Amino acid sequence: KLRKKIETLNSQLQTIRTLPPPGTDKLKQGEDQFEIDFSCTFKDYHYDRRRCRFGALTTWDDIFYTISPLMIQECEESKLRESLEEFAVTVAAESIREVIKDEETLENANISNDDFQTIKVQLLALGLIEQSVRNRSVKDKNIYWTLTAYGDSSMHRLRALARDDG
Repeated sequence: KLRKKIETLNSQLQTIRTLPPPGTDKLKQGEDQFEIDFSCTFKDYHYDRRRCRFGALTTWDDIFYTISPLMIQECEESKLRESLEEFAVTVAAESIREVIKDEETLENANISNDDFQTIKVQLLALGLIEQSVRNRSVKDKNIYWTLTAYGDSSMHRLRALARDDG
């Protein structure tokens, strides 16, 4: 009787882990929009540099779609930031093309720290990610992020390719 009860509770626990946390329906998510502020440094052939600010208007699903595979095992925070910077450049490519000069190249992009922190907090609040608690070397001072069970389920919903039944 107790084994049956344990099985039932474990099954319920597994189901609950793949559902969004209570109260998240009041938070921006999915197709709700968010603008990522970032700056780009352009360099010309004289090695002169200039910076421009841009905004990348996107959705929470697109943000999560982009970074979730990095966290299947776990991912350093700096890698998440780099991935979001590359994503922002891709989203704002048209705006960047309008201001970049022929003799310039894009040297780097930097997402605003405020927006990077907002993205982390929002994904935490939505129950999609969590800070990794895996033991590491004392010398390793990096912060690592990983998907929750719900985040893993959401990633599959966003990224897995459906078969054409036509």
